[in-house]
Amino acid sequence: MKLSIIRPIFALIICSIFAAALFAGETRAGSPVKSIAKGQNQTTPPSIKNQFPPTSEFYRLSDSQSTLSEEYLKDSVKRCSDALSRNPNNVSALLRRGMSYWHLEEHARACVDLERALALSPSMAPATIYRILGECYAGDNKPEKAIAVLTKAIKMEGGVSLLYLRRAQAYAQAEKFVEAVKDADQVVALNPKQHWALELRARLNMNARHYEDAVRDYSLCIKVAPREPTDYAERAKAYEVLGKKSLAAADRKMRDSLNWNFDK
Repeated sequence: MKLSIIRPIFALIICSIFAAALFAGETRAGSPVKSIAKGQNQTTPPSIKNQFPPTSEFYRLSDSQSTLSEEYLKDSVKRCSDALSRNPNNVSALLRRGMSYWHLEEHARACVDLERALALSPSMAPATIYRILGECYAGDNKPEKAIAVLTKAIKMEGGVSLLYLRRAQAYAQAEKFVEAVKDADQVVALNPKQHWALELRARLNMNARHYEDAVRDYSLCIKVAPREPTDYAERAKAYEVLGKKSLAAADRKMRDSLNWNFDK
């Protein structure tokens, strides 16, 4: 009787020990969410190992919304440069320094490091790296290169609106507005009720001189955000080109009624 009671208790103890050990191992390895949260209070970048991609630092640096200080980023550049002086093929250091340069808006330097990292480990690179490289090319006024790497990122990971958004912007930078509108169509399809997505396509349609389509998109913008005066102002311009002067006047009147300061 005593043995039958002891056995399940003993099994429970063993399972608890195993679960605790497993949890500790996962914590050391670091999931993306836990690693980011843990890294928020860091004042200096963690040590640099030659792995691809580096987990917590990769997620922090690959996020354009990360609030990383200039001091942190410059320290990251210095540490990575030291690591690369010892091993020029350290992919992790190349990635970290490249993304640090990206945050610092030193796009030409970022391109060099990210290109090198991708050349060393092309089969292991996630779409995020190609997206960041595309943004750096665009920032360095090389839209054709940006389009090429963003196209590769889309092939790797379709259905991500940010990738289509960035490529649409690169097409617009290259003054290929028809292609830009096609990518904007994908952005809207993935975000059908988002004002920013509709406004993006509206602006690109204006640039492509698709004025009827621009009117449609600004009308959708107004439906989503009826008190946004810019949409009325831009739709008025499209109406004006189309010769619909009374509708243009009505939109300008609506714009003025929202009490924003516009040049008349």
